[in-house]
Amino acid sequence: MQIFYTTSAGFDLDQPKPSLSLGGYKSSTTVKNDDFSNVFDMITPYTINQNRTEYIALMLQNTDGTDYATVDFWITDPTDSYTYMKIGLVTPAQDSEGFDYIGKTRDKYDRPMSITFVTADVSSKIQITNFLQGDQIGIWLSRELNVDYILEDQSNFYEVNPTDPNTYIKTEKETSERYILNIEYT
Repeated sequence: MQIFYTTSAGFDLDQPKPSLSLGGYKSSTTVKNDDFSNVFDMITPYTINQNRTEYIALMLQNTDGTDYATVDFWITDPTDSYTYMKIGLVTPAQDSEGFDYIGKTRDKYDRPMSITFVTADVSSKIQITNFLQGDQIGIWLSRELNVDYILEDQSNFYEVNPTDPNTYIKTEKETSERYILNIEYT
């Protein structure tokens, strides 16, 4: 199994900018295992002020040479997260040349049409059946900001210095969130 970014340029073409993985065809650019840090951009003060849901499309291809009866998908969230992550799956259509493709969006803020996004965790997995050799499935991810938690967390950037109560020191904060897209197949 391999996960690929998507591209509107054409089937199996390069996707050099993961933030432009907005549907269309499977690109030739794989998403490395445990490397989802490039799927969504950083959360900045501008991002927080805009508070817009972002969407990214990926394509899973069965490259194993094995047919699978079931494939389960779920997301493991970090604790105390700045965001809510949801997933939606879509079966690709085929273009006139027989290449699989999924719907595409104009930009990362456009909600893809006809996709149902769900919060899938270990107790509520999404399942597909009969995933055969060479098959592909479109994976849409959505990221919504947890603005209340962000603002609460930002309000305590400094704390009283334990060695000098007349001064303050900067509070250490996490600089990234680690979501895990779990894919289990049998």
